[in-house]
Amino acid sequence: MGATLKNKGPWQVGCSYLDQTSDLNVATGAADRVEDVETAATTVQFQNQHHKFAMRYQQEDWEVSEEFTTMGAYYAFTTSRQTIFHARIYNLDRGDLNGNQISAGVAKKFGKYGEVFAEYTDYDDDAAILKGRGDDITIGYKINF
Repeated sequence: MGATLKNKGPWQVGCSYLDQTSDLNVATGAADRVEDVETAATTVQFQNQHHKFAMRYQQEDWEVSEEFTTMGAYYAFTTSRQTIFHARIYNLDRGDLNGNQISAGVAKKFGKYGEVFAEYTDYDDDAAILKGRGDDITIGYKINF
């Protein structure tokens, strides 16, 4: 279940709730027990012609493991030539692990649908354990429909 509310002007607020049960244990990848996860999230966003700022909070309540909380902020600046500079920071908190993920990148829009992008993401030690990987460099081309 999810809902997005939009007021007049540049402000947006979004909320969602998901109650999911699966025969696959998402945390371990094993099909040995039923996993029940409840997820609630909320987002506040401001956007105008050149600036976009968003804050997001998500709480996952796992039946058989620690709760997982994600809180983050995102900022983007779009130039008059459709180049977008962006940065974000997320705090990932699960049990004894509490880490940060920080990224910065640039994207260039081409026409109405195309975009080339590059982004670097830094995970501190705890975030690297939570995400199961080290730092990322992402380069690509995206087609928006």
